[in-house]
Amino acid sequence: MVTPSQAEELLLPLVVRAHALRIWPQAGFVDLAAEYLVRKLELDQPARRLSAQHRMAVERCKWIDDEVLRFLETYPDALGVELGAGLSTRFQRLSARIDWPRFSWADVDTCDVIDCADLIFPRTDNYRLVACDIVSNDWLTKSGWTPGRPLVVVIETLPDGALLPEVKSIFLPLFNLINENCAKHKSSANDNATNECRTNGSPAPIHLILGGAEPALQKIRNLLSGMLSRSSRNSFFDVKELLRQLDITGHVLNEQDFAVNTRGPLMRRLMARIYRRITRKCFCSAVHFRLDATRPPSEQPAGVAKALATVANSGGI
Repeated sequence: MVTPSQAEELLLPLVVRAHALRIWPQAGFVDLAAEYLVRKLELDQPARRLSAQHRMAVERCKWIDDEVLRFLETYPDALGVELGAGLSTRFQRLSARIDWPRFSWADVDTCDVIDCADLIFPRTDNYRLVACDIVSNDWLTKSGWTPGRPLVVVIETLPDGALLPEVKSIFLPLFNLINENCAKHKSSANDNATNECRTNGSPAPIHLILGGAEPALQKIRNLLSGMLSRSSRNSFFDVKELLRQLDITGHVLNEQDFAVNTRGPLMRRLMARIYRRITRKCFCSAVHFRLDATRPPSEQPAGVAKALATVANSGGI
């Protein structure tokens, strides 16, 4: 059962996307599906002035759409899966930008959230809502993926306060799939097969588009003091750092730091530049990553195992 506060958290991103073109026309973000749903549900426009954080969320949403669209142009029959989707309208936006959509899409979230989405979204071909605990269940199988099919997984933001073991559980279905691809790749090495080949017997491409959750403004002071004192308790890892901690290998195809590049408040951009200069990490980022391989924990170097234990003990990402 969704509480009123949870319902507000679910609906606010939908409302922001619906009004984004009017509030930030220079961003060029259009979400006709969100506009339709907001009218259908008779939702009022935001009572308070939207913050720079909402602007960055819109910029990140548009950037992820563009990255997924490029993937679908190369692999038109692919499956897209969005974890922690909420009331996402990404499938509808992508379908509107493709002449003859052939891809399939699955939005995955908890049972309560999917129950709400099921009441709002109309039934559509090639689109499914999946009620699943992404930490403890095999969300990949439930999403309808079949072996050999190109796959792109979108996580716009990781769960707030997620610990490394929980994050590893979320990625477990991908770990298994990547390792299967690795085995196929090795068995066909004599044929010069690559992970990025199409599904003609070669391993299917696996792409991950992952957004990093930016810290709230009130935490910036603690964050900077933690960095200066080299303490890991108050710091977080950017997306590429997280993938390194998970010991996933692959190629970064594109990356964006929205706190630096978005036309938001000067102070926010200044703090983002300071953070990036000190840590060489992104303040609020998204990365498009092509996954190639992982190593099981038993094969991890001692330094990596020690780093994983340090992150887990520090209280989160």
